[in-house]
Order: sequence, then structure tokens, then C-alpha cells
Amino acid sequence: MSETPRPEDDAGLAGKVAIVTGGGAPDEGIGNGRAAAILLARAGTRVLVVDIVREAAEETTRMIAAGRYGRRLRRRCC
Repeated sequence: MSETPRPEDDAGLAGKVAIVTGGGAPDEGIGNGRAAAILLARAGTRVLVVDIVREAAEETTRMIAAGRYGRRLRRRCC
């Protein structure tokens, strides 16, 4: 039995892992990468957000966590 019920619209993505490159956006805007990361998280996918601007990627992960859209992968950086 899974931890949480699968939403009917998860498109089979629940429990999967996704890497979203370009997942940040300026300020609190919603670009394609950020939107993809949020939608994947809503579908139950664990999301790793990557962006050339580290702060933008971190903001996306905060938005996912604050919105309780789903679980995110722990961030590790070199």
C-alpha cells in the first residue's frame, strides 16, 4: 500500500523521479521549467530542480515545498 493515494490525473508519474533543467525563473515568475517542476511534483513525482542561477532553482523548490505539491529530492551541491 502506498503512503498517499494516487491522484487519478498523475499520468503514471507518482513515485517516479524527474530532473528538470532550467527549473528556475526570475523572481516569483512562472517560466516553463518552473511550471514543469511544479506540475510534476503535483503528480507525485520526486523532482530535482537544476538551473544556472542557483537561487532561482532554490526558489522553485521552496514553492514546491510551501505548496505541498509533493516531495522533493534533497539538494546537494558541490
